Amino acid sequence: MLTFMMGSQHYFGFIVAPICILMGILYLTIPYFSLEKQAIETKALIGPVTRKWEFSSPDDLICEDGKIFINTDGKRKKVGISRWLAEQQDWNAFLQAIEQMKKSEGLEKQPYAQRSVG
Repeated sequence: MLTFMMGSQHYFGFIVAPICILMGILYLTIPYFSLEKQAIETKALIGPVTRKWEFSSPDDLICEDGKIFINTDGKRKKVGISRWLAEQQDWNAFLQAIEQMKKSEGLEKQPYAQRSVG
């Protein structure tokens, strides 16, 4: 019985390793989030699942300590994205896009951040 269990652990690695490699590749290639005219959208690594955080005006977006909040009816709602998960240059482009949105209301959907490598 012990020999059988030890042998099954050997095959377990052959199953888990490719799954981990695939998840790592997807994590580094699929955009972390995108900024739309009135929403921030995240996409799942696998599958069609997306999540949107809607705001009525770019002035409702608040960036504090590397986190994004949306001010809705006087309440602050945390958006599920963080600076440390995004590439630094992508995060900076995202913040610049928010400032640009506050100055002018014309922005189409754009992916702003890839997930960070390290």
